[in-house]
Amino acid sequence: MCTLALYLRQFENYPLVIAANRDEHFSRATAAPQIWPKIPKIVAGKDLVAGGTWLGVNARGIAAGIVNRRLQLDAGTTPRSRGLLCLDMLEAASLADAQAALPYEDAGRYQAFLLLAASADGAFAAYNATDIECRPLAPGLHVFGNTSFTGEDGKKLDRAREIFAAAGDALAPSLVQPGGLDAAVDILRGVLGDHTPIETGDAKGALCVHTPDADYGTVSSSIIFLSTIDRKFYFYHAPGPPCRTDFQSAASLEIS
Repeated sequence: MCTLALYLRQFENYPLVIAANRDEHFSRATAAPQIWPKIPKIVAGKDLVAGGTWLGVNARGIAAGIVNRRLQLDAGTTPRSRGLLCLDMLEAASLADAQAALPYEDAGRYQAFLLLAASADGAFAAYNATDIECRPLAPGLHVFGNTSFTGEDGKKLDRAREIFAAAGDALAPSLVQPGGLDAAVDILRGVLGDHTPIETGDAKGALCVHTPDADYGTVSSSIIFLSTIDRKFYFYHAPGPPCRTDFQSAASLEIS
């Protein structure tokens, strides 16, 4: 399953920590996280098919990610790419502006999605049904996948929440040490590379997905830290399954 985990205001000096696996067809062309020529400045991966992104950050302190839910909706013959909606969030000047734009979106233009947007001050999750529903997120750990609307439901996410919570206990002391981000990346890589099926017999139910279909699985993985010490996002990326692909520093982005 696609996995998007957010630690919101759980660690001193790091109000946002995000860990995500992207599950997709390997044949779908993408580019690794990079600086986009936008205002505000954006660092995000790029879907080279539709032009949007699945995860990114901007220089105003916003992080946004989107998960494609498995549910199929009637989005017409030419649905808008869900990745473009994620990009819309990153083009906003503030989290409030991003959220305020959603009621003006036509939920029927999109296939089913779960959208996350967050800053140091708060976060919200949104999903489309008849309309686009938006829910504020309290400080804590939130884990989303492509089988659930929110972190409150979906039995398949139970194991994911459990192991991300255990990782959070290990992250706290790592993030106060010199060079702690490298250690934190190693801790989160261990979670993102987990192969235990969350439902027996469902290969897509593990965090790190390897299926008999050679064209589908976990294609990449990302870890993001927002530091209030130097007011920067730190973006790490593995251009392949995290179980066998090293994370490299993709970029840092100063917050204006």
